[in-house]
Amino acid sequence: MVNMVELTALQNEEENQNMVAPGCLAQSNDTAAKALWEALLNSKHKEAVMEVRRHLVEAASRENLPIKMSMGRVTPAQLTSYIQLFKNNLKALVNHCGLLQLGLATVQTLKHPQTAKWDNFLAFERLLLQSMGESTMPVVLNQLLPMIKPSNQRTNDDYSPEELLILLIYIYSVTGEFTEDKDLAETEEKVKKALAQTFCEESELSPLLQKITGCDSSINLTFHRSKIAVDELFTSLRDIAGARSLMKQFKSVYVPGNHTHQVSRPHPSDHPLLILFVVGGVTVSEAKMIKDLVLSLKPGTQVIVLSTRLLKPLTMPELLFATDRLHPDLGF
Repeated sequence: MVNMVELTALQNEEENQNMVAPGCLAQSNDTAAKALWEALLNSKHKEAVMEVRRHLVEAASRENLPIKMSMGRVTPAQLTSYIQLFKNNLKALVNHCGLLQLGLATVQTLKHPQTAKWDNFLAFERLLLQSMGESTMPVVLNQLLPMIKPSNQRTNDDYSPEELLILLIYIYSVTGEFTEDKDLAETEEKVKKALAQTFCEESELSPLLQKITGCDSSINLTFHRSKIAVDELFTSLRDIAGARSLMKQFKSVYVPGNHTHQVSRPHPSDHPLLILFVVGGVTVSEAKMIKDLVLSLKPGTQVIVLSTRLLKPLTMPELLFATDRLHPDLGF
C-alpha cells in the first residue's frame, strides 16, 4: 500500500494515515507509469531507482517545475524532493499521478527498516556462497552458529529464527551432496542445539514456529520437544542437499536414437511466444532469470511466466518444514 499523504496538505502523523486513499502500483491507463513499473520489475535495484529518478526529472521538466538536477547515488530524500515539486501544482499532479505513486512507493521501500536488513542478508548469502566454494560444510555451518541468538539477545540487525531457516535452506541446497564425517556431525549437532534453544526462548512463537514445533506457545515448548522438531528439520535439509543429484536424471527428456520424441517442424521452440507455468510457486528473481536467459539465447521470443503463487522468502521454510506433503497447498 502506497502512502500518499506527502502529496496532500495533511500533517504526516500516525492518526492521519487512514484519511488518505492509498496509492496503487498498477497504472494501466498511464503509459509513463506503466513503463516505469515494467522497469522496476525487470531491472536491478540500482538501475531501477535511477529509472525512477529519470522519470521524475523528465516529468518535472515537462511541467516547468523548478527542479535541481543532481547526479550520483539516488537517495530517498532526493526522490522525495522531486515528488514534493508536484504537491502545489494540481495540473502537474493530475498529469503525473501514476508516476508519483510509483515514486512514493520507491521512497517508502528504500526507507523501510527491512530494506537495509535484507541487503545485509543478501550480503551474508554471498559470503556463505564464497565460503562454500572454498571450505568444507562444517566451516560454513560454524559461520552461521554465532548468528543464532535468542530473542532477548537479538537486535534489529540480527536474524530471526525464520531467517536463519532460510539461510540453512540456502546452504544445503547450494552445497549439494557432501561427505559424512565426525566433524560435520558434531557441527550440525551444535547448530541443532542452538536452534532448538532459540525456539524455546522466543517470547512468542511465530505461526511458522508453531507449525514446526507443534506448540502454540513457547511456555509449553520444552527443549526436548524443540530438539525433536529441529532434528526433523535437518532431515529435510539433508533431503534438499541430495535433491540435485536426483534431478540429474531429468536433465534431458530426449535421448537421441530412441525415436520416441521426434517432432516435425515447426518445433515448439520455433514459436515466438513461450509460456512457462511453474506449479507450486515462482520467485521474482526466478522469473527475471528466465526472462534474461531467453533474451540472451533467443531475443525475439516473448516469455510469459505463470505460476500458482508468487513465492516470498519466508514461503520456503513454510513449504519445506510446515506443510503436509501428501496434501500440499499448491496455491490454487
